[in-house]
Amino acid sequence: MQRAHRVPSRNRRRIGPPKNIGAGRRRSGISAGSVRIRVVLSSLALLSSFLFSLATGEQKNAETEPSKIELRGALESALKNPETWQDIRIEAACSTDTGSGVVEIFGDGVGIWKREKQFPISRQQFREILQEFRDAGFVDWRDFYGGSAEPGAGVKIICRAGLSIGSNFKMVSQREKGKQFQPLRTLTARIFAISKGSTADGVFADSLTDGLRKLETGELNPVTFQLLLHRRSESRAELNKDRGWILRVEGRRASHQTIRQKAGYSDPVGLDLSEEEFLGLIRTLANSGLEKFPLNLFADSYTDLSLRVLNRKKSVQARQFPGVTLETHGERQTSFDRVLALLTELNSKVGSSGQKPR
Repeated sequence: MQRAHRVPSRNRRRIGPPKNIGAGRRRSGISAGSVRIRVVLSSLALLSSFLFSLATGEQKNAETEPSKIELRGALESALKNPETWQDIRIEAACSTDTGSGVVEIFGDGVGIWKREKQFPISRQQFREILQEFRDAGFVDWRDFYGGSAEPGAGVKIICRAGLSIGSNFKMVSQREKGKQFQPLRTLTARIFAISKGSTADGVFADSLTDGLRKLETGELNPVTFQLLLHRRSESRAELNKDRGWILRVEGRRASHQTIRQKAGYSDPVGLDLSEEEFLGLIRTLANSGLEKFPLNLFADSYTDLSLRVLNRKKSVQARQFPGVTLETHGERQTSFDRVLALLTELNSKVGSSGQKPR
């Protein structure tokens, strides 16, 4: 069986789906705690920018002129040199009267359509999409358009496009209210149109276990996989001590953050997993029977685990729930403990050997 191309995760910045786009479908099966952690980790910088612009009534570009110059240069270089495409990631998401959609595209020829299936992207298609970004003048756009001047008005993003080339990154978002920026909708529509012709050949995951098995055999690319584990002590006695940690695995890139009572979250450090390490993790998860895990299991401290392959998801909460012991769920508890031990070991490795993003 032909294996999917591997997308190197070095220097990739995760471009999450826009807030409020397809929110109803994406939230199902995710615990409130897991959602809270995901928002804190993935959207803190974005939220801060939202709040600042709302408070001041200004539309400020968070990027400095040097970063624009670097991204523009990286884009021009990529158009001339396809060998650099492995470090490129593109995302487009937009909400219309007929629905919403999101497409993610990676430079190694892999796309993800509406988080439902993986599909191939040809070099010609990928070049066309890069040209669309260049011809639209994307690098010079503001980070945000629209918005309400009303005090305390909520923020709803209805359209967004992102381009990541190595360590250079830019995201442009359209707020629901206020002046609408049509070039952003035009760009996302072009990305959808170029991609859609290849989606008929896509690979689905019939279930989470099926998705894990397809990752193991190479039918699915590692970029379709995400995992988040959050562990935290409930004790507040030692305020300056580490209270917990967060492990995130996105594709073959693993990252670690420490949680302290006063200092909060540390800066993340990351590590690229070897193919053997990644497949070992996938195999353990696939053999664990995790889809049959109950929502609540036993753990000696606050533990939230969530993982996803494409749109197939599972979340588990474990702690000292009333009436739940190590024996309550039998073999499923034992299997969960094996998964937790493996992830704890991986977290320790990333924490000790990982590097901060450049």
